[in-house]
Amino acid sequence: MKRLTSLILSLVLLLTIATPAFAAQPETTVSPCYINTSQAGISLVITEDGLAEWSIMCFGEPNCTGIDAITYLERKMGSLWIKMSIDYPITDYHYSVTGRNLYSVYQMQLTYAGEYRAVVEFTVHGTNADEELEFWDYRVYNG
Repeated sequence: MKRLTSLILSLVLLLTIATPAFAAQPETTVSPCYINTSQAGISLVITEDGLAEWSIMCFGEPNCTGIDAITYLERKMGSLWIKMSIDYPITDYHYSVTGRNLYSVYQMQLTYAGEYRAVVEFTVHGTNADEELEFWDYRVYNG
């Protein structure tokens, strides 16, 4: 009898333990956590005349010692993204600063309609470690 009572009490105890669950509120935004970077990104605009212009920006935290960027434009061919040639055979721009802020704008004239994306790869140097970030922005050019 004691054994049955113990078993029942144990089961009741297990079933009454409630674990609270916390869900994100709809108005809550999630931001990535960086160690050297306060903000970074890329923005692509394509005009009706086919001029692709993309701007890159990266702002470092106080511990940032420098920023390197590689940026390029890609065109979708089937299911693959192919780098566009800036000046044959060059397919990307390299840019570096020794300070905490990098902002630059690039342009390329498009000759074909299609899907395009601008990509930037940042290496943000800090006093304790380097940080690798990649961003892209996508647009369709109708020609």
